[in-house]
Amino acid sequence: MRLLACHIENYGKLSQKDFDFVNNIVEFNWVNGSGKTTLVSFIKAMLYGLSSTKINAKLFDDRQHFFPFNYGKFGGSLTLESGGDEYRIERFFDKKSAISDSLKVYKNGVVEDFVSADVGKKLLDIDEATFLKIAYFDASDTEICTPSGIESHIHNYEDGDMAKKVLQEQLKKLRPERGKNGKIFICQEQVRRLREEISVLQETNMGLEKLYEEKNKKQKELLLNESNLKEQLVLESKLEDRMFSASKQHAINVLKDMFITGMPTDDDYERIDGYIKTIKRLEEENGKIKEEFDAVMKKSKRTKLLIAVDAFMIITAAVLLMVGQLLAAAITVMASGVMAVYLYLSGKKIKTISELNDKRRKNILRCDFCLQEIHDFMSQYIQVRDDIDYERELEKIKTAANNYAGIKAIESEIQAKSKGDFTEINANNNKLKTEIASLDRQIIRIETEIESLDEKMSELVVQEEMLEEYKNQFYVIEAAKNALFEAENNLKNKCSDPIKENFFKYSEVIEDATGKKIIMDDKYNVYFEDVGERQNHKHLSQGEQSILAFCFKMALIDSLYEDEKPFVLLDDPFVNLDGENMSKMAKIIKNVSKDRQVIYFCCHESRNLL
Repeated sequence: MRLLACHIENYGKLSQKDFDFVNNIVEFNWVNGSGKTTLVSFIKAMLYGLSSTKINAKLFDDRQHFFPFNYGKFGGSLTLESGGDEYRIERFFDKKSAISDSLKVYKNGVVEDFVSADVGKKLLDIDEATFLKIAYFDASDTEICTPSGIESHIHNYEDGDMAKKVLQEQLKKLRPERGKNGKIFICQEQVRRLREEISVLQETNMGLEKLYEEKNKKQKELLLNESNLKEQLVLESKLEDRMFSASKQHAINVLKDMFITGMPTDDDYERIDGYIKTIKRLEEENGKIKEEFDAVMKKSKRTKLLIAVDAFMIITAAVLLMVGQLLAAAITVMASGVMAVYLYLSGKKIKTISELNDKRRKNILRCDFCLQEIHDFMSQYIQVRDDIDYERELEKIKTAANNYAGIKAIESEIQAKSKGDFTEINANNNKLKTEIASLDRQIIRIETEIESLDEKMSELVVQEEMLEEYKNQFYVIEAAKNALFEAENNLKNKCSDPIKENFFKYSEVIEDATGKKIIMDDKYNVYFEDVGERQNHKHLSQGEQSILAFCFKMALIDSLYEDEKPFVLLDDPFVNLDGENMSKMAKIIKNVSKDRQVIYFCCHESRNLL
């Protein structure tokens, strides 16, 4: 690729200027301030455009720097040759915004449809930053690119490293090398748990049908029992009308004649009848208490006698012991112990006289209470006089109570006839209802659990799909990571290694220029030998470092471009060289210009190449 010509309408201090670039080495020897840097900036701007001026920007960018003072059209055209085709780039710039710039590109006289304003990227196959790194050289360019710099600006290894880092982070999120926090493991655990829960629910669901069958069976039995129960109730009602109404009315009439103040309730009858029965029971208990009292008195006398005998036996045992009759004494003591045990056990069974008296007093009090209640009851319905015969009146109440008992007997007879199996039916019905309620609870619990079965199965499908997706992501990312490593290695083999080889092509010229043996290691670090010892190239003079940096850039271009190489812009880069080294540098540039165009700017004839 080579520049042919350019026309500058207005760009900085250059206005209405035309320049031709016809030779492989095009030299501009202009004094300082005459526009060398302006022309270099114009060529770059034609290829890559100018960035917009940012509001409140602190830096004085090229758009501001080179905007013409005469406010004329800002821009021009650049003609160049690439791949056997001629291109003409016409650009005119707005004062502030790149959006308002105009661009036309002609290829062999025909307008090209360029989507991007970055024409240099398409024609040179490198972006602006890389162009400045390898095809532009000025006096400040003394640094030899380290491998990281090469990778960053040429091979985009910086992006590759970032991509590898991002891919590795994604792999860790999916399946970390340690621990169990990865998405794949968590998803696998979810799938395993859901499968176990679904299996349990499916087994539970199989027993639900049996529960329904059992419930239906019991419900039919309950309905049949309730139907029979209703029939029994109808029979009871009819039987009660026939058998019970007459006797009940007679008893009611008797009681109305007996009580002048009103009709007692059925509860009153039962209560008074209960008092009467309680009095009888208490009287019977008091009789038994009297008999027990007499028996206790007799036992008390016998116990006293036995105690005396036991005491005598103890004394006898002591006497026998004193006279040396040990066997007889032991037998006597044993008999005394047995009698003591007997007295102790029999004493626990015999109630004391005090306890019997207390029980008898309590029964008397309860009898008095019952009699008082009967008296109060009679006072409600009869005129109570001082000379009233309470016993006779009590007999009347007993008679009335017996009549009422007779009515209850009739009712019992009716119930016995009409409800012979009624109790059993009720008990069976209650049992059936309890069992049905238990079955309902089981069914509700199982149905509630089974309700989640569809949800869990759907969730399982989602989790399995997610697991498969995570695995696919892992395999794809892992493959991408491996491919990235392989691509890097291929790129290094294809491009980085040739850089070193191409640099050694210039080593003879460099060594001749510097007078020192130049060495480059496998990591592209440059050294020189001095007194048999390897030294870092930064120990060289600034001029010698410039020669190394220039040769290294040429080696980069040789590695990146096998066929047509781009032109090179040299903006007075050798100001630090003395006359002898400048002469050697001129030979290097002339050698380089055999297969690429060199556009050279300087400000003094001592640094002329031609």
